[in-house]
Amino acid sequence: MTINKLLKEPLLHFIIAGALLFWVFSLVGSEEGEKTIIIDEYDIAEITSKWEMTWNRSPTLDELKSSLDDYIKEEIYYREALLLNLDHNDVIIRRRMAQKMKFLAEGVATMQEPTEEELVQYLNENQKDYRTSAIYSFEHRFYSPDFRDNPEADATLSLQKADFSTSDKLSLALKIEEQDLDQIRRNFGTTFAVNLSKLSVSNAWQGPIESGFGYHLVKVSARQEPRDQSLDEVRAELITSYKYDMRDALNQQVLTALLDDYEVVIDLDTTGLEDFELSK
Repeated sequence: MTINKLLKEPLLHFIIAGALLFWVFSLVGSEEGEKTIIIDEYDIAEITSKWEMTWNRSPTLDELKSSLDDYIKEEIYYREALLLNLDHNDVIIRRRMAQKMKFLAEGVATMQEPTEEELVQYLNENQKDYRTSAIYSFEHRFYSPDFRDNPEADATLSLQKADFSTSDKLSLALKIEEQDLDQIRRNFGTTFAVNLSKLSVSNAWQGPIESGFGYHLVKVSARQEPRDQSLDEVRAELITSYKYDMRDALNQQVLTALLDDYEVVIDLDTTGLEDFELSK
């Protein structure tokens, strides 16, 4: 494998990201007992953001100073509590710190921007998720079971007579232009969408077909077949999904590495846990 090709490998990116993550963890661990508190722009932004979320406005300078004062005192108490092991057996603290460790891993993963080659490969591997639904243009007439004893028979009679003047009103538009099958399913129900897909494109009225509302006569004027979307069409969505998957993969990589450092001993009187194995 050439150097250029190696540099493009996603696995190499994971290894680099993982190494960076463990380096960050080592820095955090080495500073646990230090007496220096560094306040940077990120801290001020976080304090300001929390204030704005609480009070729906920006803090004044005095309010910001007061909040910063509280933040520094809280940090001092927090560090001293860790040194005294006061977090031991506190389920709330344990869960919160585990969550923050996971968020740190996720943050490293999302820093990695995918290359064009990686996006193309990811799209090819997940093309089914980025395939468009069929798109329909059609008219319909509605026959409601709320007003009729046999709406299906009434719709059939209207079709035979080519007279739709007795059809019922419906909140949905009678003429649908270029709507994909997923949206049609949401509006009319799955049964209608399935039956619509079986109708041919024609100037003739067809049916009746059932929906979640009742029965419909339908005239399908156009149908666009499903197709695979190009990279440019789904780029933004693709990048989000790519980062989400890479984040989960890196989380699993980090968790597996951390678990290798621990030994789990099950020493309980409770039966049923004899064959317990820690998942990785």
